[in-house]
Amino acid sequence: MLAVTTDNWFEQSKEEGHKEGHKEGRKEGHKEGEARLLIRLLEDKFGSLSAEAQAVIYRLSETSLLECLKRSLTAKTVQEVINESFQA
Repeated sequence: MLAVTTDNWFEQSKEEGHKEGHKEGRKEGHKEGEARLLIRLLEDKFGSLSAEAQAVIYRLSETSLLECLKRSLTAKTVQEVINESFQA
């Protein structure tokens, strides 16, 4: 009986871990997609981005990425889009 309970607990824990990992993976994938979208929009508008600018974009939080995407619509420079994320 104890073996069955332990097996059930193990299976339940494994399933919960799998679900949590899947959730985290989706969240990280979503953030990466937003970063790639921002980079593409900025490259279409301003030309090729430096590796440093791309690295800054990939380090932004999801909230900052969304703000940068909004700013990209009216910004006149790449710096105007990404530097604002660090001034608050």
